[in-house]
Amino acid sequence: MNIRAAFIHNISDALASLVVIIAGILIITYQLYVFDVIATIGISIYVIYHGMILLKKS
Repeated sequence: MNIRAAFIHNISDALASLVVIIAGILIITYQLYVFDVIATIGISIYVIYHGMILLKKS
């Protein structure tokens, strides 16, 4: 379970970095700052979802 948690943590970090880069490009290109909020909510939901799954298993 610990290896799974570490894997999910690494994947979520990589995904969050990718989403932040994409949101930053969209914000710079189109001046739509709502992408920042959308990215933050999406990353938060992803992390909370996988955290709850690991919590249930533990």
